[in-house]
Amino acid sequence: MTASETNEWYTPIDLFTKLNAEFNFTTDPCAEPTNRLGLPVFFTKEQDGLSQEWKGNVFINPPYDQVEAKWLKKASEYRGGVVAFLL
Repeated sequence: MTASETNEWYTPIDLFTKLNAEFNFTTDPCAEPTNRLGLPVFFTKEQDGLSQEWKGNVFINPPYDQVEAKWLKKASEYRGGVVAFLL
């Protein structure tokens, strides 16, 4: 994991690969602009993944500050599968 000057931490690729093999994720609403995890549906910070429609199995690695609770609330209300990476 790489810490930055922000409240965001990258998801370890080896961990994501193992989880994705099991859950076959479709959506990353907390994606980096490069879509580093490579999911077909992704939203960057600027696109505000909280306000977007999630599809299929969702992987979230939300920012670690006061908005984390909002991400977990949306995840709990979502009618599909969600895996959250919380460090």
